[in-house]
Amino acid sequence: MTVLGLGPFIGAFKDEILTFRPYARWLMEAIPYSSVYLNTHMNRTFLYEFVPDENIIPVYEFFSRNEKGQRGYVHQDLQQKDFNLLVRKFKNEIVERESCSKKEVEVHHLNYVKSTPHYSVYNKIFEEISTPTNINIPKEHHNKVVFIPAVTEPVEKCSYIYSYLKQEHDCLVIGSTDTWFSNDNVVLSNIDYFENGWKYIVNYIAKAKAVICPLSYWTALCNLQNKPVFSWGLNPGQYRQDGMYYFGNKKSVTIPASIDTNPDIIIGMIEYFLNEIKKGK
Repeated sequence: MTVLGLGPFIGAFKDEILTFRPYARWLMEAIPYSSVYLNTHMNRTFLYEFVPDENIIPVYEFFSRNEKGQRGYVHQDLQQKDFNLLVRKFKNEIVERESCSKKEVEVHHLNYVKSTPHYSVYNKIFEEISTPTNINIPKEHHNKVVFIPAVTEPVEKCSYIYSYLKQEHDCLVIGSTDTWFSNDNVVLSNIDYFENGWKYIVNYIAKAKAVICPLSYWTALCNLQNKPVFSWGLNPGQYRQDGMYYFGNKKSVTIPASIDTNPDIIIGMIEYFLNEIKKGK
């Protein structure tokens, strides 16, 4: 029986939740195995509740700490030949732990290229991420409108919308290092952001009344978690019903908007969305 190795993965969170995690989950269904091991970022191992904790081997901490260096499936500071060394190291670790031969270990990882090649939806299994139970957020932050100011939208427009949300709905800003307004971000301000930042983010989404964000992978994450979410941007089709990243979330609203769309139009739609949430619709 094969020992299955998943990884290494040293790329970005977006591509981890939209490609690597569902691909890894599909591999576990498609390949018969006696045991499974995972090699990924140490602060994102909680995403893989379907892999035994003792079989998760973190990649080097440097690659996890340097979020800005994570680009698609790769890390900007690691060349292909060096990635191949990581694969070999991962395989050797499995052989040592399992006391088996290298021929018995089958390692699968994403193609280590900068172009982020497409992986078919038929080779992915998307599942909701379990909310971490070992991370607590303040009670006063529960049931809030949460704003994730993704950098896919110009900072000026995000700032305008944020001012409205802060004044009218006392919203919270959350997100990672690829979002605007880091000084207001209640996740980035935590001293243990590196170790637990992504756990905080998933918890804040779980506890939110609703999430507001420009159209992006944050929309897909909220859909995966089945949370009320409002997003705007180009090409919203893949986040709507029958779209790849809709995930059956009937509480998701997306509207088409360009860089020139008046933010007051977006705010009007947000207000309507939040009123519907308030009514329980």
